[in-house]
Formats: sequence, C-alpha cells, structure tokens
Amino acid sequence: MFARMEDEEEGEMKSKMIIKSDDPIGQDILSGNLLNLEGSLIVMNNPENKFIIEVYCDKANAVEIEWTFTDPNNDNALMTAAYNSGTIKLGKKDDALAEYWYQHQTYVITKDESNTLKATTKINNYMSAIQFNPSGVGGDDFIIEANVKDSEGKIIKIVKSQLLTVVRKMQFDDLYNMRGVRSLLQYASSANIQKYFNEAFIIYEAPSTSIELEDRFSIKYLAQYDRNNTLTHEYRWTEIAAPVDYNPPIRKSNGNIVATEKLTEEEKANCNSQSVKDKADSWKNRMLRLIKECQENWINDVKLENSIVSIDSYHIMYGNDDDPDMDYNPFLPCTGVPITIGGFTTYVGFGLWYIEPVGGMNMGNGIAAIPAWVEDDADLSNVIAHELAHTTNDVVNGRPIMYRYDFGPGDHSQTVREGLMEPMPYKHSDIIKLSDIEIKILKGYKK
Repeated sequence: MFARMEDEEEGEMKSKMIIKSDDPIGQDILSGNLLNLEGSLIVMNNPENKFIIEVYCDKANAVEIEWTFTDPNNDNALMTAAYNSGTIKLGKKDDALAEYWYQHQTYVITKDESNTLKATTKINNYMSAIQFNPSGVGGDDFIIEANVKDSEGKIIKIVKSQLLTVVRKMQFDDLYNMRGVRSLLQYASSANIQKYFNEAFIIYEAPSTSIELEDRFSIKYLAQYDRNNTLTHEYRWTEIAAPVDYNPPIRKSNGNIVATEKLTEEEKANCNSQSVKDKADSWKNRMLRLIKECQENWINDVKLENSIVSIDSYHIMYGNDDDPDMDYNPFLPCTGVPITIGGFTTYVGFGLWYIEPVGGMNMGNGIAAIPAWVEDDADLSNVIAHELAHTTNDVVNGRPIMYRYDFGPGDHSQTVREGLMEPMPYKHSDIIKLSDIEIKILKGYKK
C-alpha cells in the first residue's frame, strides 16, 4: 500500500487515506523519488487503469464521503490537446463527459449528473472506498480530497492524498549479448538511460544482469540466421539473394507464356522493359521476405521478450565492411531499374545497399544495438535511448504499450529535424536530448 496520507487530531485516532494499485503486485504505483518529485507516481500505460482509494475515518457521526480532486499545478492536459483514438482519450480536463470515479466492491457511488468531478459513497464500519481513473497524459497531477460528511451533509473532516503524478513506464526484463560482442549492461542501465526520459515522465526499468548467447545465436549476420544449419548457423548472402524463384512468367508480344531463369540478352539491352521490372520486383521482395523470416526465427529461438541485445551485425545490405558477397547482384546490368517495395520506389542495384551501417533497431520484442559500429559511449547510449523511444509505440497482444501518436513518417520526428529521434546533423560523442515536440508526443499529447 502506497500514497498514504494521515490526519491526526488531539485526543483522536488517526484518519487516513490509502491509494492502492488494482494490480496485486502493485507495480503501477511508484515512488516520486524516481523523478525527483514529491508524492507518488501512478503508471498509466493503459488509459483505463484505475486506482483504489480507501479512507478510514474515526468519527462516529461520519456517514458518507464526497470525493473530488484538484489539479495542483493547473497544467493537466486538455482532452482536445491530448491523444484521442476515438475511443481512448488521454486528456480529460474540461471534458464534460470524462469519467473519473468508479464503484469499488460494495461501496455504491452516486454522482451529481451535472458534475463528473465529484462522487459520493457511504461509510461502512468507519471506512469507505472508490476507484479513481485519472488522465493518461504523462506529467498530469492530482490531489485526491475526501470530504467526510455527517447525516446533515456537513463536512466534519477533510482527508487529502499526497501529490499523484501520472507517468508511463518502459520495462525490459532481459539483456543479452552475442559472444565476442560488447555487453550493453552499463549503457542500458537505469542510471544511464533514465535521464533521457525524465522530461517525458517515462520511467525506465532496466535489466540488472547480462546473459551471453550461446554459439548458435552468436552469428555474424542476424538477418541470415539459419536455424537448420548446425555448422555456421547462417545462410550465405548468395543463397538468400540467389535468382531461384524471382522470375515470374513473362507474356511475350506474340501472346506466348515463357518462364525464363535469368535475364535474357534482349532484357539486358532493354533494362526498363516491364518484364525486367516484374522480375526485379519479385526478386527483391523474395529477398526481403527471407531476411525478415531469418530475423523472426532468430528472435523466436532466442526467446527475446522485453529484451535488449547487442549483436555483431544486422546484414551486409546495411554494411560497408568489404564483405565479398556485397557485390552479388544478378541484376547488375540493370541497376537503374526502378521497382516498388512496400509502397516505396527503390532500385534493383545501388538502391539495395546503404552506405552507412545501422546502429540499432526496434525488433518488436525489444531492441538491438550494434556496438561494433557504434563505438563511442555517448553514441551507444543515444542509439539505445532512440530505439527505446520507438518501443513506446509498439503494439503487444493487440494493445499499444503506450497510447500516443507516431513520431512521424518513418516513426521519426520529421518536424524540426532535431532531438533524439532525428538529430540533424548528428552530434558524435555527445548525449542528444529529446526535442520539445518529441517529449510532448511521448507524454501523450497530439503532435
């Protein structure tokens, strides 16, 4: 039991208010010390989360409690300014239809139809209780007030809670590293990462130990993982990119259907023909599908869940480490052919490769960082914090971890081109802070 406030009068027993979590483990009520705030923090990743408010009152003539609350800093988010999915609304302030009070057990509540901010419950055996559903916007704060009344409706005692501040929480349970790859333990620690998210009112809980992965999972290229290969445990790039089934049937001008295994000399001479584009689309889609399957198989076999992992490399298509396989491209004669992948136009040749390596990624069940490519301590912390911010918009078991808007196209800020999500230009060896817009989005405001 947390968030306890007591009122003592001379010659009387103490009257007290206790805020309880509806979660039996109580992990959604935290100490305000985590953000250097007074009072308690209430976790609202789920906007429908409710907290149990109990009041024990020693006065024999007390018959009911009128429940209300105040906004001590007068800064709670307006409903119109906060995230609204059409069903879930994070901000409640000035919303005439907002519901704050819900019945707890046998303590039947009554409400004034003209005022949703207040509710009344009867006192039974010196106790009454109610459920409170606050705003879901990080940084919104409340003080619960219980006005104890006698049978004539006169207030005979007022019991108040301490300050309650809304936060959201990121919790990661496991930390892994491939063999021979630097552990992220110090870089992913609460002490190192929490400072990024203080202003966004997000609590970050980090793993306390790091687990080294066994050999079969400590492969060089994550997206070439072969779960059936007991020797190398990964596919060669030439196997993934091989022109095995990338050629769809082609209808010739005379109406005949032929299935070609490779580009014909005619097609090489006419790289922009529709048949070349069809083949390139099919080839690259197949290649990306296999890469995705490899990554998903690796995640499932390692059993990554709420995890942070340091890996060797992601894939040669994101690297520039002079791997001889990087030049393998069956469409080399037609590198300028535009094709469509996932709604975006790219090219069969040079558009396949990225000059700069990827430093980290959101993997759905956690995040990965690549310390071989991100060597500086500050840069590695930036990568981890950046990917952690991405996870706050993930959907797990059909429900968002935190209800909020995306950062923008590509899930980066794209608005002022600054901050942690899209620093332009990137400042090496320097801690990068979230921008004001990024902080608002993380807290649960509209963009």
